[in-house]
Amino acid sequence: MAKLLLFTVLLQGWIAVVYSSCGKNFENVETGQFNSPNYPINYTMGLTCEWKITVPAGSRINLTLSEVDILSQDSGDVGCGSNKLSVQTEAGSLNAPDDYCKQTQPTGDILSVKNAMIIKFVTPKLDATAGKGFNASFVVINPITTTIATPTTTSTTTNTTVVPTNSTTITPAPVTQPPKKEGLSGGAIAAIVIVVILIVLLVVDVILYQKDMGVIYTCKRACCGDYGGVPTS
Repeated sequence: MAKLLLFTVLLQGWIAVVYSSCGKNFENVETGQFNSPNYPINYTMGLTCEWKITVPAGSRINLTLSEVDILSQDSGDVGCGSNKLSVQTEAGSLNAPDDYCKQTQPTGDILSVKNAMIIKFVTPKLDATAGKGFNASFVVINPITTTIATPTTTSTTTNTTVVPTNSTTITPAPVTQPPKKEGLSGGAIAAIVIVVILIVLLVVDVILYQKDMGVIYTCKRACCGDYGGVPTS
């Protein structure tokens, strides 16, 4: 029995030494991926692995646990018990970390409070049934930079000309518009036409009258002679 107990202690120490390098520090990276030792093959008992993610100030970490298969058989376990995956969303915080295992699965992605996160995987319960462990990945969420446009002020210089008070004001002479030529109205044109017709008729009458008088005069000479005597034979 003593030999068996010594063998168990040595085995635990050997396992702790073998897996003492599990875990990693991620610093100033945009993305990353990590998992439990041997994943997706069952993990070994007696592990204590820690991963720390640190990103620039102002940025945050979005952690995704695609699978958590960690079993615990502690007597009177409430939640995950001894074998579990613990996530501290704010490095250095005194708040208790969130524990995940087969019984307690994450409901979604896990977002860090600030720019650092610690993930710890422990399996101290040697007589528990092992599972596949876990698989995780993360991405950095950089702060959104908002640029506020500064309005540009344009300065306008106005040149003002000062006119002396004793200056003489020259008023331009009014421009005389030439009288408009008005055309003859319809009544005036009709009157002119009538007058012209009357003159023409008068001229015609005069001409006819003179013609008639010439005929009469010619007849008288032919019949009575030049002096009104008896016509010559």
